[in-house]
Amino acid sequence: MFLDANNLVGRIPAELGDRLTQVQVLRLNNNSLTGPVPASLANMSSLWHLALGNNQLDGPFPSGLADLAGPRSLDLAENKLDGALPLSMYNLSLLWSLHVEGNRLHGRIPAAIGSMLPAMKDLSLADNWFTGGIPSSISNLTTLTSLQLSINGFTGLVPRDLGRLQHLQYLYMTQNLLEAGGTEGWEFSLRWRTAARCCN
Repeated sequence: MFLDANNLVGRIPAELGDRLTQVQVLRLNNNSLTGPVPASLANMSSLWHLALGNNQLDGPFPSGLADLAGPRSLDLAENKLDGALPLSMYNLSLLWSLHVEGNRLHGRIPAAIGSMLPAMKDLSLADNWFTGGIPSSISNLTTLTSLQLSINGFTGLVPRDLGRLQHLQYLYMTQNLLEAGGTEGWEFSLRWRTAARCCN
């Protein structure tokens, strides 16, 4: 179902997911939708692509999305979602694209993220309130092509093994609290050979 870039306003019907259990693609992005993300979307058992970005959706991040059988792409960027990104969201083994930038989400990236999202190619947590270090295990996401972490509160050194990600082309880390001194903290860049754009 493609309804993106229209003039949709108001709330998404609470029962929408119960009525669209066979729908594989739901695109409601680039509208003026408000209110929470309906819990019933977790009942869309055939859904593999969900796009709700660029609306005015608010409330907690919909943890029920982690109950979907096999989503490949989730876009909830540029809304007003708040709270922590549920740990269960990092356990979606078929997910290859997750965009939640431009919200009010907080918390830390799980230390074991490298073993939790084996299919991930495009991960964007930018422009939120995430804190803590960038886990070194992120270098185990061997299919990663784009990593966007800008405009958060990440601290510490950039993991040196990020430079081992052979497919990583875009790395955005601007406006954080990351550190480097001398050669320490720069090792990742010395190992990186595939960069198209780094650190903006």
